[in-house]
Amino acid sequence: MNIAIIDDDSHVRTEVELGIRSYLIAKYPTILAAAKFFPFPNAEEFLADFQPGQFALIFLDIYMAEITGME
Repeated sequence: MNIAIIDDDSHVRTEVELGIRSYLIAKYPTILAAAKFFPFPNAEEFLADFQPGQFALIFLDIYMAEITGME
């Protein structure tokens, strides 16, 4: 399972990943073994790498410079 985390704050990206990992350990430990995390510092880098169907989950900051999470 590929999981994208898009946030312009590196600390927030880390906290989101840790939160997801904690949740998966508690509820779905077998899924955690298959989870791969892809952190992106902005929407532009995410969009440059994005391919349809590539990510099962996308966690997106809505307040970012340039392209916001709402756009």
